[in-house]
Amino acid sequence: MNQLKVAIFNEVRVNHEKSRDLSDEQLNQLIFHHADGLRLTFPGFLILKNIFTVYSFEIPVTLKSRHRQGMSKMEFPYFLSNKRLVLFSEMDAMVIKLHNGIEGFLETCFHIDR
Repeated sequence: MNQLKVAIFNEVRVNHEKSRDLSDEQLNQLIFHHADGLRLTFPGFLILKNIFTVYSFEIPVTLKSRHRQGMSKMEFPYFLSNKRLVLFSEMDAMVIKLHNGIEGFLETCFHIDR
């Protein structure tokens, strides 16, 4: 299993009482959409936002499916709703701001063709 996920699971067990007795596999199902991805489920987002710092960005209307696919390459957990992208990486948040928004960040950092 991904070392980042194992570290997250350990933090969750320490800081979220209801998760203390869950196995890594159970936490993976609870927190992440896919076993091998870093996109958070809504319950996973609610758990992690109380443990880690979050950086929230409004989703532009022009965000395309190719942009959403690019997010699957992100290296840190993220939560995506219809209106917001919530990151748990200060570096990713800073880079989004430097690229004037989510679209520029995804197109530049993940080489998404326009």
